[in-house]
Amino acid sequence: MSTVTFTSYIDANITMHDVPMPVTGQFIQWANSYIEDKEGKIPVTVALVRMDDGTLLLANPLGMVFNN
Repeated sequence: MSTVTFTSYIDANITMHDVPMPVTGQFIQWANSYIEDKEGKIPVTVALVRMDDGTLLLANPLGMVFNN
């Protein structure tokens, strides 16, 4: 599995969140999701990432870096 570093993710409420410092986790695979906006649902491609504590996040690929 590749290690990735990212700065934003989508939570269970389908909301985009920025993190104050880059976060690192294990890349699993690409996935399709969406975020909710005033005008409706916006489709986005995300990276499914497992954190060290086992949490799964939908990482925003914009600005994401593959470390290995």
